[in-house]
Amino acid sequence: MHELEQLYEETLNMVEKTEAVNAEELIALVDQREKVIHLLEQQGNLSTSQKEILFKISEHDASIQSKMELLRDEAAQALNKLAKTRIHKNKYEAQYTGESFFVDMRE
Repeated sequence: MHELEQLYEETLNMVEKTEAVNAEELIALVDQREKVIHLLEQQGNLSTSQKEILFKISEHDASIQSKMELLRDEAAQALNKLAKTRIHKNKYEAQYTGESFFVDMRE
């Protein structure tokens, strides 16, 4: 199955350049894995060579998952920093609208 071999090649490429991988590339790899799994489920019985390739792919799951977790943590930290900045900024901004009026009722 050509798709399975291509998935294995993509997985190896991803593991080799783990430090430079971005979230979009990881998402593309996960999408490709889903497609291949769906094709394998439709096929039914797996050949010995397909099982071997799947095993080789699964050996790299831990490193790919750790990169995904690292990216998730970085995104969470960035969101927290953004939220803190927004809260800090709101403290110094006026909480009223510029269209309000004051009326002095003294005579």
